This record gives sequence, C-alpha cells and structure tokens, in this order.
Amino acid sequence: MGKILSKADIFSKKGLTARTVSVPEWGGDVRYRPMSMSERREIRKRSTEIITKNGSTDVQVDSELMEVYTVITCVLDPKDDAKLMFGPDDLETLESQMSAGGISTIAQAVLRDSGMGGEAAFQGEEDDR
Repeated sequence: MGKILSKADIFSKKGLTARTVSVPEWGGDVRYRPMSMSERREIRKRSTEIITKNGSTDVQVDSELMEVYTVITCVLDPKDDAKLMFGPDDLETLESQMSAGGISTIAQAVLRDSGMGGEAAFQGEEDDR
C-alpha cells in the first residue's frame, strides 16, 4: 500500500499538465491537456441526445461528436500551453475537412487521461509531466 494522501498532497498535483501525442494522420505532434471533471461533464452533455419514443426514454451518446468536442476543449496552442488551439467556430471545419483518424487519435489520448478511456497506451504518446 502506498502513502495515504492528504488534501494538500492531492491539490498540489498538477493533473491538467500539457502532454504530447503523435498524430500521424496530420503529420506531426499535438499538445493537449486532460479535461477537468466539469469539462468532461459538459462534453458528455453536448454529445448526448435524449430520445423519447412511445413513452420510453433512450439516451444516446454521439461518440464522434464527443471526440470533436474533446479536441476543441483540450488541444493546446503550440506556442502557449495556456491557450486552446481551437474554438467553437472550428467545429464544422474539424468535422468536415480534417482526418477523422487524427481527431480520434487525439481524442482517445485525452479521454483516457481524463478517466473516460481504457488502460491501453496509444502509439506515439508522451507524458511531459
């Protein structure tokens, strides 16, 4: 068993530090940070559709939309880790003009680092902590 952490120990950790993932589909590396709990909740909300049919309610998550929102929310400006590279105005361009594989590569790294993916490591990923 490891050290029992205090609140000060936990709050002193920088869980949202920048990381790098190789995106071969786009020909290079991208900087990103894991999402916070509130960002994760918001992305889930924006990617979920509630369908009521014949008195029954069904919740459906659009995983592709979740990936694009993840990229918009977490990919960092290559010159300044304090700024995001994309904004809401880039949604249509990312969806219609960019390689879906590249979006998925980034999103899977971010989602895993944000507690929403599996334990598998993704090719080309580096941790800059």
